[in-house]
Amino acid sequence: MSAKDARELAKARAALLALFPAMPAADVERVLDHAFRKGSGRVGRTGGHSIERRASLAVGAHIRHEYTEYDGLIAEVGREEARKRIRDQLERIKQRWTGRE
Repeated sequence: MSAKDARELAKARAALLALFPAMPAADVERVLDHAFRKGSGRVGRTGGHSIERRASLAVGAHIRHEYTEYDGLIAEVGREEARKRIRDQLERIKQRWTGRE
């Protein structure tokens, strides 16, 4: 890993921990590995958003896929309806992970 990549990953980790201090450590690592991996094209690597916004979007995607029935719903009702159906659950988890419940 280049020094630049290491700095970017450190910034992402700091943003995740600042925004979601109660997020389980294993989930922090999974988000970093998945959403912020160089060359992944995922939300953590896209330009145009602050690191905080990218971290928040990455956590939302992680929760959606790992903690809800979203993936199964997509085939049944489509992407947008699936997102609507799991939105409250996703937001509850995100709020819990902020430590400000």
